[in-house]
Amino acid sequence: MGESMKNILILEDEVIIALSIKQTIKANCDAHVHASHDSATAFNIAYKHSIDLLIADIDIGEEIDGIDVAKHLYELYDIPVLFLTSHSDTSTLKRVSKLKEIGYLIKPFREKDLITQIRLVDYQYAKEKTHFLDLGEGYSYSNKTKELLRDNEHIRLTVKEHQLFLALLNAKGNVMTYTYIDTLLWPGKVNTTGVRRQLIYRLKRKLTDLRLESVKDIGYFLNI
Repeated sequence: MGESMKNILILEDEVIIALSIKQTIKANCDAHVHASHDSATAFNIAYKHSIDLLIADIDIGEEIDGIDVAKHLYELYDIPVLFLTSHSDTSTLKRVSKLKEIGYLIKPFREKDLITQIRLVDYQYAKEKTHFLDLGEGYSYSNKTKELLRDNEHIRLTVKEHQLFLALLNAKGNVMTYTYIDTLLWPGKVNTTGVRRQLIYRLKRKLTDLRLESVKDIGYFLNI
């Protein structure tokens, strides 16, 4: 493995399978491996660590599944995903095709195939994530280092500010509704209107020349 991939997150509700995957990765890859058996733990790990790859089982025995978790983590952190599943039906494949996914392995799979997929992600990650995206007005952003710069000066964002900025950036100019932002940033919480407004206010002050615009009574979008 190259130096680009540091942290891998496994989402697998079967503890024995998760342990087996973790041991296989650690035996073949120079990366730190985090294991989670439910969506809440996966979200918490991704919040605390800079995850380079999510390896997700689709059926995790919850109301939301691995595809939902992958979508949420991509919108927050731009994390690619390798899906592990017993399902190859058309509806599942259609849902997966809408995400930024790197690989799709059908269970049972060979250890060799898993490691090959991870190495392909590593090579692609190193190739595609090293550059800074030009946002205009002197701003640039690196998905690899998670750095936001203005005229080559680093802009310091809090965790929530960074999550909101990245979600707006990944929305590619589409409006993110108030409800969607609140659910994305504060899942399970209620009465977050005031907190959201303060967050938007702080982010606008740090991104003075980027057009973070509002649509009255609907939401916000990044006009770049």
